[in-house]
Amino acid sequence: MFIKSITYGRVRNLGNYQSERLEATIEIDREESSDDALLSLRNWVRAQMGITDEELAPGPPVEKATQQDPPPAAPGAVQVVGGGQATPAQVNAIYSIGRRKYRWDDDEIDTYCRNAFDKLPVDLTKQQASELIGTMNTHTR
Repeated sequence: MFIKSITYGRVRNLGNYQSERLEATIEIDREESSDDALLSLRNWVRAQMGITDEELAPGPPVEKATQQDPPPAAPGAVQVVGGGQATPAQVNAIYSIGRRKYRWDDDEIDTYCRNAFDKLPVDLTKQQASELIGTMNTHTR
């Protein structure tokens, strides 16, 4: 499959309920690697926005969860008895912590959650959301 163009966008939280978005598209020649083009485009967008490598530092480590072996709760995490879907407040907290503490965009938060639970934040149970919030709050950048 030949990819003709790639678009890369980034949203940066400026605080105070403001954000900045930059999106760029690059046309690719048949001889050019799409991976190299994406890397160049990503680096260009980040440079234009003044995003440093420090801001892109990874967040807290996650371990792959399984049905039989759920991840241990972080120290200080609230244990929720019973199931049920994560509350809107829990989902908002996950995105808020990811944006504020780790400077992640929504896609990066979704990826972090998928790595931990194979689900998006809105699909977590109350207990999973509680564990994830605890883990995100207790780790430092």
